[in-house]
Amino acid sequence: MSELKLALKLLYRDGRSGELTILVLALIIAVTSSTAIALFADRLQQTMGRQAADFLAADMVISSSSPIPTNWQSKAAELQLKQSSTTEFSSVLMENEAL
Repeated sequence: MSELKLALKLLYRDGRSGELTILVLALIIAVTSSTAIALFADRLQQTMGRQAADFLAADMVISSSSPIPTNWQSKAAELQLKQSSTTEFSSVLMENEAL
């Protein structure tokens, strides 16, 4: 029992001297930084997983400023290929170099 009292006295004395405070602050900083790094790595992995899923969704992409010819679309339907089309609009429309 006297060893426990001595340990508590020494702990109290170290706490008052400031050495224990520095040790506790260093421990808090270490735990916080490792937790932040782990969370950042997890979030990065999730983002990369989502982007990989987007890339794997299509084996081939055809991009053109004109519509896809109908014979291509019918051939894709014959081969039972899944198709989708998107239309993108510019934020500023120009014609003959004028707004």
